Amino acid sequence: MMINHYSKSNPPFPPLAKGGSRGFWSFLYYGILRNSLKRYYPINFLTFIRGKFDQFPPLEKVTHLNIPPLEKVAHFNTPPLEKVTHPDIPPLEKGDKGGFLSVFPHQSLKIFLTAPKMILLCLISFVLPIILILFLSACNEQKTPTKPIATINVQPIDSVYIQYSENENIFHIGNGLIERTILIDKKSNHTFTTSFTNRLTEHNYISSLSEEFSLRINQTPVSGITENLQYIEYKIYSNGSTKGLELDFRAKSEIFGVLNIRLLYEISSNNPAIRKWIEVENITASSVTVDSVLVESLNLLPGIVDDISVHDLAEYLPNKNLPGLSPVIINSNLMEGLIIGNEIPGVMKYYDFYSKPNQLAVGMRKFGDSYAPMIQLEPGEVWTCPPVFIYFFAGDLHSSIGSFLDFISENIIINKWQNYRVWFEDIPDETMEDSLKNKINQAKDAKADIFCLKGNWTDKRGDWTFDKKAYVKNINEYVHKLGMKFGLCIDFALAEPESFVLTQYPNLILKPKGKSDYTVPDSNAKLMCLGSDYALFMAYEIDALVKELNLDYVQLTGMMIPPSDVGGCFADNHIHRTSGESLWSIYDGLYALISYLHGQHNDLIVDISPEYYYPPGGLDYAIIKYADVNIGLQIKD
Repeated sequence: MMINHYSKSNPPFPPLAKGGSRGFWSFLYYGILRNSLKRYYPINFLTFIRGKFDQFPPLEKVTHLNIPPLEKVAHFNTPPLEKVTHPDIPPLEKGDKGGFLSVFPHQSLKIFLTAPKMILLCLISFVLPIILILFLSACNEQKTPTKPIATINVQPIDSVYIQYSENENIFHIGNGLIERTILIDKKSNHTFTTSFTNRLTEHNYISSLSEEFSLRINQTPVSGITENLQYIEYKIYSNGSTKGLELDFRAKSEIFGVLNIRLLYEISSNNPAIRKWIEVENITASSVTVDSVLVESLNLLPGIVDDISVHDLAEYLPNKNLPGLSPVIINSNLMEGLIIGNEIPGVMKYYDFYSKPNQLAVGMRKFGDSYAPMIQLEPGEVWTCPPVFIYFFAGDLHSSIGSFLDFISENIIINKWQNYRVWFEDIPDETMEDSLKNKINQAKDAKADIFCLKGNWTDKRGDWTFDKKAYVKNINEYVHKLGMKFGLCIDFALAEPESFVLTQYPNLILKPKGKSDYTVPDSNAKLMCLGSDYALFMAYEIDALVKELNLDYVQLTGMMIPPSDVGGCFADNHIHRTSGESLWSIYDGLYALISYLHGQHNDLIVDISPEYYYPPGGLDYAIIKYADVNIGLQIKD
């Protein structure tokens, strides 16, 4: 990562020409120009160009205030000396020599300059230029123009910058649409967001200082205002049009030892959004637990409480049937606000909107809540909490939703969002091939893109064979013959008694506390744990089905998250090391399975049923990042 530190060894000034010294032109550059700027700008010039004031771009983008190199300035737009004419001085006669005497046209003056007068002449020749410079400077003062002689060009609105003011210990993160300032108080080691400005309206939404972030390590609180956190350093990095700021801290306590904590902020051009996440590195000699992570903990309010309302983003999307993607905070009086994005998976995400005055918190569920995860870190391990983001808007949100969806498409998702029509056909045990072909014809007439079988198309969940339903292969061929895609719904986390996986791998079952297994309601199927090698088993099984049936589409269905009263998985031989970590591992297993299938089959559409992924229903950013979810939104290529 690139570290931008401006110091005596790396000043933000143009270097002197090779072999040069700070002579007349350097005096002109650093003297007259600087004094002129002081006259027209009521701030200190040096402080100004060091990026102290947040409205100006990073120094590396300014190109020294857009003043060209000295050799191209042509002495501040004055013509070369040999072309300067003076109304009182005629041009030199052919054969005349230049020099001081050549400026006097009268021979009588040359005769007057005899040897006894040379000393006086030398004194005059030394003093006269100084008098002339002072006289010209005075004239310049009297004829001061109404505009500065140097034009300082601020970056265009889509530029992105991260600046650090060493004198004030403040970072400025922003572009022409959004800006956030972060204070590092080196005396107290406290960290605050001091302003969070919607540049579309120039309204600062920070009402007072807050803790910036918080988490617990071995049940001990750590935040931007606790005494057990010490600021270490910062790093600024770039990735194309995106810039990032990393703030490094060290958490130290007798209870948990010493850990590294990193806050990371990213901003890209053209988007009024800042993403933020947290990394925790265990540098102790023993394992520690991390829980109750709030990535954002701010006193952030777009106006006064009486004007604020909280909405679901689905109200503003082309597809209204997608609840849960983002909450929206709107000031109905000012017609502006913010969209909150939480990329933490499924049931583990957490929001708190103004349960305390003006306070907004986004992150993971807290210890003691249902579905609250607890991460265990062994020595040397690094854990990264998924990002959250804050996106500002002004005016009617409907008019900004296209730009917001572009931001999601460019910065979060890995796979293209799909926009397709699927015909789902439920398969009871007594289904006949001819009746299915009639359904396929109906789907074709209805202009469906995909014909998908769901229900009892397999002999047994956990075996994933269809020997007793050989028509499945014929149906596949018929669908493709009509120009549609063919797919299957797979209850990928369920296994029926006496199935292959339960017989051969009973240790992969999800085990509630004090029980050997969990039976899915209205079914005799057992719930398997994706936080175990079962995720790998199912990746291989689905891969084999795709190859055998030439599948174009797979929808992952069926329960995968146990009910809240069950909590997590208490098995002691799975990938997760604790029950608190099991939910995290279950979602990890799901994403690994989807990524494997995409890696094996580039054109395969891997969908997931939202009600099973996230029991309250709806979608989230974590799943649209990996799965090809049919959200019914058209995103520009």
